[in-house]
Amino acid sequence: MAENNHIQLFDDQKNLTIELEGNKGNITIGGKTESGDLIIKNNQDEQTMHMQGQSGSLVLGGNGQDGELTVLGKGKATFRVDGNTGNIWAGGEGTTGDLSLKNEKDELVIHLGGDTANLTLGGNGIDGDIAIHGKNGGEKTIDINGSNATYVAGGNGTDGDIVLKNKEGETTIHLDGNTGSIIYNGVNVLAVIKELTERIETLEKGIKV
Repeated sequence: MAENNHIQLFDDQKNLTIELEGNKGNITIGGKTESGDLIIKNNQDEQTMHMQGQSGSLVLGGNGQDGELTVLGKGKATFRVDGNTGNIWAGGEGTTGDLSLKNEKDELVIHLGGDTANLTLGGNGIDGDIAIHGKNGGEKTIDINGSNATYVAGGNGTDGDIVLKNKEGETTIHLDGNTGSIIYNGVNVLAVIKELTERIETLEKGIKV
């Protein structure tokens, strides 16, 4: 039925399923007995976009086409999702991109700031942790715990090391989890301490004699 810039389409049971309102610029698809879908095809009659009312989902791409979502701020692209590369870009074009995650109480617990390049984990009653897993077995090999301020490296079949370098890229301190050694500027500190201890003990024995 079409009347005064108003178009209504009904199914076989005379239920309204599609409505176009010219004065308001609205398009309503589905409702009551049917869920509304919007399907867009390319010039080869292949589906490349699908918006589904029942599930509330939007599928972009497919059939040889990369899906991409671009959001503009003041006419410039400030947020983009690329289905081909799996990348997400936020910010740029005069805008700082941030990622903020909240818990069920609407409290901020994770924040990644594009202007400061800082990552903040935890807060608002939540401990911030970082767990890094190895490629074999999926067990974590590095654990940074914000609650007790601990850093654990190694375990689960992996030796944990801590390496510190100077500005020239040279290793100055190396903590070896496998041997338990502390290497300072190429010198095994524990070996030196052991040698000095043995010398002191030898000297003490000589003095007693």
